[in-house]
Amino acid sequence: MKELGGHFERGLIAQLALGHYKLKLLAITASIALYVAVHQTQDAERVVDYDVLAVVPSTNERRVLVSTVPGKLRVTLRGPKSAVNAVQPAKLKPIPVDLRSYSGSTFSFDKRLVAVPSRVQVVQIEPAFVRLAWRPRAERVIPVRVQLLGTAPSRPAHVVSIVGPTTVGISGPADETQAAADIVTDQVSVAGLQEGVHELAATRAPLPGHLVYSSASPVRVRVQVDPAR
Repeated sequence: MKELGGHFERGLIAQLALGHYKLKLLAITASIALYVAVHQTQDAERVVDYDVLAVVPSTNERRVLVSTVPGKLRVTLRGPKSAVNAVQPAKLKPIPVDLRSYSGSTFSFDKRLVAVPSRVQVVQIEPAFVRLAWRPRAERVIPVRVQLLGTAPSRPAHVVSIVGPTTVGISGPADETQAAADIVTDQVSVAGLQEGVHELAATRAPLPGHLVYSSASPVRVRVQVDPAR
């Protein structure tokens, strides 16, 4: 009888212990799930760099933007931690800055310009604004000068004529346009050319400052390679 009683007591204790273990495991699981749910729904903040897509007035406009618009903005986002952490900077749309019809001296970056996922809001943009400097646009036509690079084998080479265009139009701030002299092309290589006349393409050198070319027409030049002496 004592042996049967011992077995009974031990079985009862085991059942109670196992039952408590299951209840404890269930409670722990529920606590973890509740913690995760609460933690993921709590608000969090994160700073993300956004690219800026600036659209400036075309060369047909009578003004030129001579100040710089930042290429990136630091944006502070706030929202549920899960939503904020899910933001992928590489997939964010650039912030559009359309200055084509804008003439003010200061442009403020509106939070509504920033594309954010649902449940996420924009808290702050840095910098909050940019100062703009405008100057009157002027146009001018100036001559083209070609540079030759290298020499033909034992033969002197020289420019016979510029096929076209012999002049190019430039556009930009009035003071920079007036200060421009002539357009010097990148050096045209004549190395290896044989005797005779050759028509070559010449690349126009980049313009300084805020000047731009009015057209993209390439410069073509005739080069004479003289007979060997």
